Amino acid sequence: MDAIADRDGFVAVYPNGTGRGARALFWNAGGCCGYAMRNRVDDVGFTRALLDDLAARVVIDRRRVYATGLSNGAMMAFRLGVEAQDRVAAIAPVEGALMIGVTAFARPMPLMLFNSVDDRYVPYGGRFGRLGKIAHVMPYPAVDEEIARWRGLDSCPAEPKVGPELRGRAGTADAGNSATRYEWGPCAGGSRIVLWKLAGSGHVWPGTAHSLSWLGHSTTVIDGNEEMWRFFRASALPP
Repeated sequence: MDAIADRDGFVAVYPNGTGRGARALFWNAGGCCGYAMRNRVDDVGFTRALLDDLAARVVIDRRRVYATGLSNGAMMAFRLGVEAQDRVAAIAPVEGALMIGVTAFARPMPLMLFNSVDDRYVPYGGRFGRLGKIAHVMPYPAVDEEIARWRGLDSCPAEPKVGPELRGRAGTADAGNSATRYEWGPCAGGSRIVLWKLAGSGHVWPGTAHSLSWLGHSTTVIDGNEEMWRFFRASALPP
């Protein structure tokens, strides 16, 4: 998010999870993952403390704090959207899943999701994912199930508005990639749910290039950073 943060004047923060070494770091997203989940690390409490520390160092608008992340980071964004609704105004998980139970919200929570039907590790249809030799031991919920739960919590319409559907041009690196937008709203409190349903990419952040082919294929059909920032800046916590 650096380029957009510099352009539009917001603060981008990239905290680390915890683990035994310097590379295998995890967030305790509830039903995932690894070291942080097994040791019941209080990552919601950590995020609250991080925001307090940040506010002492930098001028920030406490009504406009947002959470996003990829994979396990997306699952943590989901958890913050459930358990830190007094601090986080909106969330945008990328290729993640809702791994905690929830029956009610303190207030409506705007949600934007990015999920690829070709994601092998966090499958769009749910159940167990696999990434190379790594297999997840707990089943993931299906994206459609997550949205149905969130729709009920945010009191959203049952049917989405569909479109646009964007497709990569033939003969380019994006050939075979697509992104279709689904929006449920308006929901309670003016919130909304937006799904970017991707095809041809996989377990990747849309709009950026990478070289790890076993994760999926880069796609620039949409720019995830631009889409979520446009979504975020329409949301703020109540005064």
